[in-house]
Amino acid sequence: MTLGDLMDTVQSPTATTIAVHSIRDAQVILYAVYCQRLPKISRRLSVRERQQIHSGSVFVWEERDAFADSSGEGITRWTDGRRWSPSRVRDEFLFYVEQLPDFDADPAMRQEILDSRLIKQTYSAFVNLPVGRRKWHLVAYHTDTTRDTLPQIQFHPILGPLRDNVPEGLFQTARVSKNHARSEPNGQGEQQPDHPQNTPAQLAAPSGSPSTSVTEAPGETVLPYTPDGKNGHSQGSYAQSQLSRRGDDLAPLIYMRASPYPPRHPIDKYALRSLDCRMRIL
Repeated sequence: MTLGDLMDTVQSPTATTIAVHSIRDAQVILYAVYCQRLPKISRRLSVRERQQIHSGSVFVWEERDAFADSSGEGITRWTDGRRWSPSRVRDEFLFYVEQLPDFDADPAMRQEILDSRLIKQTYSAFVNLPVGRRKWHLVAYHTDTTRDTLPQIQFHPILGPLRDNVPEGLFQTARVSKNHARSEPNGQGEQQPDHPQNTPAQLAAPSGSPSTSVTEAPGETVLPYTPDGKNGHSQGSYAQSQLSRRGDDLAPLIYMRASPYPPRHPIDKYALRSLDCRMRIL
């Protein structure tokens, strides 16, 4: 298969319409990838593949050594094309809040837009494979308004039966350190795969989850974070249900919720309302 053929092959998310509430949930997803029940992301996402990112999307990818040959398997860093806040640490997860450009809107519309921001949740672990020890990363997306409404692991047709079958010690959590490289300021959403910022400023933990500390980077403005609550295998209709509803003719959306039809961007709705009012005046 040529490079062009590979780029023409659209990578699906590892899982869709799912919430990751605990380290156990994350390791169940990793185990499904380990068993080749769910796909692993093998290269950076294309523009088309980034359009698949919405609340409930989960991606698992393998980190490639920065000094390895470029033809080697894995990804050097995760790229999703969005701008993110500095990382916050809770348990062994890192959380990032999507940063939006400036916009004008009435208070109600502004709040709706802010509530629609994606939150990125990441987890990293080492796994021993036949080819040696590798580092895997899980990236999950949700919003403040959808996190507690997304289906849980136990209801997933593939993940549910695996919940009690993950071998003890198969995945070793990659401990967070104090030397995390921040999200790139170029707006491309590129991030180094590990080393979170880890300093003792406290933030509230999400509702519906255990009360644990969340940390922010030194000298950074505190941003709101209080959420409410190439394998040959496919995920079947469950995994593809959301993707099948989004045609290639859709423009990229910053926010995509787990709903039967992708919602219109709140800024677009605000602009259409303004245009409608002007037409009536004329």
